[in-house]
Amino acid sequence: MASPYGGRGQGLRDRQGLFGSGGGNGPGEVHLTMDPSWDLDSEVDGLRANIGRMKGLALDIQEESRLNSQLLNNLEETFEKARANLKRTMKRVDRAFKFTGSSHILLLLVFAIGVIMVFYIWTKIYNMGKFVGKVSGIL
Repeated sequence: MASPYGGRGQGLRDRQGLFGSGGGNGPGEVHLTMDPSWDLDSEVDGLRANIGRMKGLALDIQEESRLNSQLLNNLEETFEKARANLKRTMKRVDRAFKFTGSSHILLLLVFAIGVIMVFYIWTKIYNMGKFVGKVSGIL
């Protein structure tokens, strides 16, 4: 059976077939030629500056993440406290509605009727005084 990579089915033996005719001293060598006008030191300095900026950015992101985490934890604590207060208040309200031994609803009704009666009597007295004043010519 023929190998899909060529040869006798044992895979590639060297890199000469992949990278051209070769020309190196041995198999697997790669030759690189650089333009002499290219300044390697300035490129390294530029990369160092970029790495410094990236490091600062990463530290800022880390600090922001830490602050957001603290804020989220504080918010969760606040919600837990509010939930506990609401639960306690709901228990009190339920207890107040279920408590039948007290006549607080009756007292509230009597108070409301008393306030309405006082207001009614006051308006009648005021209107009567206004009428008497008109008749006698005082007002």
